[in-house]
Amino acid sequence: MFSKALWQAQNKKALLVQSMTLIMALGGGAATALQAWSTACIINDLFFMKKPLQEASVFFLLLITAVLLRGMFLWGEEHMALKVSSLVKGSLLERLLEQAVRLGPGVMLHEDRGSFFTLLTQGLSTLDAYFCRYLPQLFKSALIPLIYLLIAFPLDSVSGMIFVITTPLIPLFMILIGKWSHQMKNSSWEALSRMGGYLQDVLAGLSTLRNWNREYRQEAKIRSVSRDFRLQTMKTLRIAFLSAFVLELLTTISIALVAVGLGVRLAEGKMDFLPALFLILLAPEYYQPLRLLGQQYHNSQNAILASDELFSFLNRSAVALYPPKTGQITAAPRIELDRVSFSYDGKRSALRELSLTLKPEGIYALVGASGAGKTTLLRVLLGALPPSSGTMTVDGLPFYGWDGVAFIPAQPYFFHATVMENITLGRDVSCQEVYSVCRKIGAEDFILQLPRGYDTPLGEQGINLSGGQGQLISIARAMLCSSRLLLCDEATSSLDTYSEEIVQRALEQAFIGKTVLISAHRLHTLRSAQEVLVLEKGQLVQQGTFASLCKETGGVFAQMLQKGLM
Repeated sequence: MFSKALWQAQNKKALLVQSMTLIMALGGGAATALQAWSTACIINDLFFMKKPLQEASVFFLLLITAVLLRGMFLWGEEHMALKVSSLVKGSLLERLLEQAVRLGPGVMLHEDRGSFFTLLTQGLSTLDAYFCRYLPQLFKSALIPLIYLLIAFPLDSVSGMIFVITTPLIPLFMILIGKWSHQMKNSSWEALSRMGGYLQDVLAGLSTLRNWNREYRQEAKIRSVSRDFRLQTMKTLRIAFLSAFVLELLTTISIALVAVGLGVRLAEGKMDFLPALFLILLAPEYYQPLRLLGQQYHNSQNAILASDELFSFLNRSAVALYPPKTGQITAAPRIELDRVSFSYDGKRSALRELSLTLKPEGIYALVGASGAGKTTLLRVLLGALPPSSGTMTVDGLPFYGWDGVAFIPAQPYFFHATVMENITLGRDVSCQEVYSVCRKIGAEDFILQLPRGYDTPLGEQGINLSGGQGQLISIARAMLCSSRLLLCDEATSSLDTYSEEIVQRALEQAFIGKTVLISAHRLHTLRSAQEVLVLEKGQLVQQGTFASLCKETGGVFAQMLQKGLM
């Protein structure tokens, strides 16, 4: 019933607010007891003792005070609980994002992104039920009935014994039902994650489905995953309704036992009317925290299941992660890879003991058939994937002690922000530096023609830009980066001849003073490179100038040229 991990997720401030929540809950319990006592006194004086209304005025004042105090404490408890939930969720969200950054972008290559975003959104939102409802109710269920027992026993030991005997039945029943419902809750969470992941995938690829007139084909699949989630949710709700019914039955029978016992002793003259009436009024309030705990227990299970996934991600081993960055590559570096290997699944090697050297200010073209390991090598150099074995150095120092490797992808990503913000990406550079770079590569011509120039908002994924314009902005990003190691995934592979010429001239400006590695697909790129690196099955099989490799008629490079793969 209690999640140790979730409890430990609270920081000092959240624990302080949580203690205030408990104080408010105890104050509400005391106000409830005062309300029951003043009500019993009013009824006793007016109807049993036949006293005039004026003599009961003090109890009316106590009743009004108790009601007001109870309302204030309930409001304070709710407010504090919401504050705790907000603090914990904010802290966990920050830790989740820090862990995602610490693990690197390579994590998302292996994770189900839909499930991850479901955890970030729906998973965190389920914590409200735990911190706002279940956790305060758990404390109230442990303390308030105990306080009421201390009040009840001096007044009537028989009623106190009934309270003591019947109270354990409710948590016992909750444990039994909890074991039964845990699997249901787990299946419901899995169905929710599956549905969230599928919907995120469909929405991301909606334009592709629309282009091929296949969007309507997804309706059946969406209905299927939605139906699975609905059925699992309904199964869970049936258990929740059943447990609520049994809890209500148990508490009703318990209250009836107390009332019947008091009524019998009252009729026999063995008990006074005032304490008997007070205990009858107090009995429902005694069981109320336990009844509410049973209702909140089922809601808290979603939070506990989500927390299992959440803390599993947060506690992921950092053995294979990169160390913190300690410096930037500010001069054209010498990069050396010694027997570097990488495997995506532990079985299929994308890189196999790859060794190569990139000399300062050298321009290297990387070629190979599909699956040869070109993209994997770029990701390893970028820091998106940790090598399984081998060493990588920059100017003789460990490669992953450095930061700021510039990268020009084939399909650059653009945020829903202005042109200026998409170029700088938050770097501390002046507008004049941006203008100078854009002017140098020829990007300013089209930027100034936009409705608001550099302040023009770009749509998501840069839908307001052509392919060539997007590449020019990506090149401007790389030139503003202080790093002198530039990785480039053939930026002109999907452009028309006119745009390709403009982008190629811009790239020549970006290459100046940098060590450059290009994943090449065009012959003119190979001819302009100082050296060509040929990969096959994750290994470096040929290396040399374009002309020298063409002369090796039996080599992999010559075979690729003959087959028209470049």
